[in-house]
Amino acid sequence: MASDTEPRTSGTDRLSVRPLVQEDGRAVGLLMQEVCREFGAEPLLSVEATVQLFNTPWLERGAGLMLEDSTTIAGYGWARDSAWNGSRYVQVGLFLRNRYRAPASFQILTTPLLELARDISQRYHTPAALTYYRSVDTAHVAIVRAIGFSDMPVAMVGFRHDLKHIPEPRPPAGLSIRPARLPEEKSLLLSLNHQAFDNAAIQGEPLHEQYFDLLPSLAGFEPEQILIAELDRQPVGHAVLHFQPDKPHCGPELCEVAVLPKHRGRGIGPTLVHRLLVWCRSRGVGTVFTGSFSTNPAAAMYWRLGFRPDPIRTYFFFTKNLTDN
Repeated sequence: MASDTEPRTSGTDRLSVRPLVQEDGRAVGLLMQEVCREFGAEPLLSVEATVQLFNTPWLERGAGLMLEDSTTIAGYGWARDSAWNGSRYVQVGLFLRNRYRAPASFQILTTPLLELARDISQRYHTPAALTYYRSVDTAHVAIVRAIGFSDMPVAMVGFRHDLKHIPEPRPPAGLSIRPARLPEEKSLLLSLNHQAFDNAAIQGEPLHEQYFDLLPSLAGFEPEQILIAELDRQPVGHAVLHFQPDKPHCGPELCEVAVLPKHRGRGIGPTLVHRLLVWCRSRGVGTVFTGSFSTNPAAAMYWRLGFRPDPIRTYFFFTKNLTDN
């Protein structure tokens, strides 16, 4: 007889799928918290931040599905048209509670989810789907492989910094760093992003513009979390730190460091990162996290500044041709 701690499959006759709605934000946040902690990690967004995300138009070019076992949330999935590494994909998300990961259960969600992805593919002329998971999450990787996804050669390498020693870079003359003034400088940040992310195949995609609305709205946000670098009073780069002091279990995440192409290699990016690391240490933070595509030379910068690889924040990517039957 199986114990209560062993995985088991719920009776599939009780499982049903319905559309994801705005009011599902809290249930999804709690689900993601449970699933991530199963693999020794914390979700990228807190429950409260997930609720706020569901109040934004993040699925305006897609839709989501909720898998329910009577009144219990068993899992959820979503699909939307999205840019990644310089190409358009139907980005797919899929997360299931432990007991619903057997084929008889997950197919009740994955079959309509793939149908939804194909509809979005036809609508926006994006022939392939993309999904990604932490390297420690072998359970969902096995599921997406089972439904036809294949491994991509690029990975997002996670890094962590213990803040015990923060090497100080040598900034160029005339460089100054200041907090961004939001919301009035949102357009400036988007312009810097547009110019700085000039090779998506190597760098990945910049933060979505909605993030610059979401981050300042989170509890405990301070202007120093979004910095702008100016060289001779002209904006040349920026850096963004996701940090919620009321969520000490969620370590600060260095989300983005961007420098205009003609100003790279002068110490501007390292100076931005150094400023944020010192700021975190001054607030008693013990660890800061970040990530870089395996193709991105920025990975070498993080290493020089004292970051070291972190498997929990390393992500593998998977793709599926949606034009096949």
